[in-house]
Amino acid sequence: MHRENISRCVLNFLILAYNVVIESVTDSKVVRKRWEEIMIRVLQAIILSLVLLLSGCLKVHNKPTEQAEDRSPDNRESLQEVDILFFDNPPHIYIDEKGNPAGAVYDFIEEGIAPEMGIKFNWSRESTSIPRQMEDIQNTRDTVCALLIYSEERAKIMAFSETPFFSEPSGLAVLSSNPIEAISSVEDLKGMTVGYAIGGYLTPFMRDDSIVFDLLSNSNYHRVNLERLNLGRIDAVYAPGKSSLAYNIKAMGLKDEIKLLELPEPSNPYYVVFSKKAPDLVRKYDEAFKKINGKQFYLKKLEPYTGSY
Repeated sequence: MHRENISRCVLNFLILAYNVVIESVTDSKVVRKRWEEIMIRVLQAIILSLVLLLSGCLKVHNKPTEQAEDRSPDNRESLQEVDILFFDNPPHIYIDEKGNPAGAVYDFIEEGIAPEMGIKFNWSRESTSIPRQMEDIQNTRDTVCALLIYSEERAKIMAFSETPFFSEPSGLAVLSSNPIEAISSVEDLKGMTVGYAIGGYLTPFMRDDSIVFDLLSNSNYHRVNLERLNLGRIDAVYAPGKSSLAYNIKAMGLKDEIKLLELPEPSNPYYVVFSKKAPDLVRKYDEAFKKINGKQFYLKKLEPYTGSY
C-alpha cells in the first residue's frame, strides 16, 4: 500500500507538470504538437516503470547482502559462544594497559583457532587463579582454560587437547647478588624460600620435600613474587615456564637486580584445556590445531612479544 500511494502521488505530479508545460509553450500548433508527443512518451515510460515496480519485477537486493554478511567470518553473532579463562602469564596471556586480554595465546586462539572452530570465545575481563579455573571448568560445559600444563591429577577433572601448542624449560629467579650461577641439584636451593602459587603445577625437580615454598593466591603471582624477591622477602621465584619470569623481569625494569636460572629438567608443555562435558569442543580444537599447524602458528604469534629479554 505504501508503494501504491507513492506511485499515485508521482503520477498526479507528472500530469500536473504536463499541463503546465503544454500551456506555457508557444501557440504554434507544430511546436505544441511536438511537445505533446515528447511528454506523452515520457509519461508512458514513467508509468511503465511504476507498473513494473508495483508488480515486483524491480527489486532492491538488500536481503542477499545481509545474508552474505551473516556468513562472513567477522560476523559471529550466530556462532557458538564459549567462555575462556586464564591466569596472568605474559608473554603468553595477560591483561594489557587498556584492560583487554593480550599476548601470544590470545592471538593464537583469536586469529587461528576460533575461525577454524567456528567458535566465539568470550574472554574473561580479568585473570583468575588456577584453583578458580579448575573449579569453573568442572561445573560449566562451555568453559575453556587458555593455558595449563598437563598433570595426571588435572586430567581426571579436565579434558586436555591432543597436542601442546608450546613447550619451554622451567626457571628460577634470584637476586643478582646471590652467588649461585647455575642449579644442578635440589641442594642448591637449601636454605631458600621460594615464591610460587597455590594450585600451580610443580615440575618434578621442584617436588622435593626439602624445598620451602611461600605460596600466593594472586592470579598475577609471578609479578608479585618478583616484587617480593626484590624487597628481600623471599629468596627465589619459581615458574614452570621461564619466559614469563624473563618477560616480567624486563617489564618491571629489574634486569640489573634479578637474574634468571634454568632448572635441570625437561621442558614443560602448554595445553588449551576443556570441560570433560564438552568432547565436541576438544575434537573441533584438535582438528583446527592440525589444520593451521598449531605449533608453528603459535611460535609466529609469540615472536613479537619476546624480542630480547
